[in-house]
Amino acid sequence: MSKYYVDKFLYRVDRNPALLQEYMRDPAAFVPRWEDGDGRQLTEVERTSSLYFTDEERRALVERDIPALYALGAHPFLLLTLMIPVYEHQFGDFLTFAHEFRNKIADLGRPDFGT
Repeated sequence: MSKYYVDKFLYRVDRNPALLQEYMRDPAAFVPRWEDGDGRQLTEVERTSSLYFTDEERRALVERDIPALYALGAHPFLLLTLMIPVYEHQFGDFLTFAHEFRNKIADLGRPDFGT
């Protein structure tokens, strides 16, 4: 499992409107495409072959499963900021969504960021 790689996905997709739209439109096609493409980019010219999602991480990203991603170690702020545009149409306002987000992860305890 790579907390870094999941967090990289959350951060990069949230901050790129085109990627975000693709993820929202078809996560099952987008996640593996990102993993093999943009996710491997380290710099403009350097790529890596050592980073990959586990099957569990990939499934949670495709299903946009907030509790599973949190339990896997996704940074809560990065997870929240990506899921706002994904789920905002289902809630009347941000505060309602924020309460729902909190309720989904409340029983999972505090994240372990490692030491």
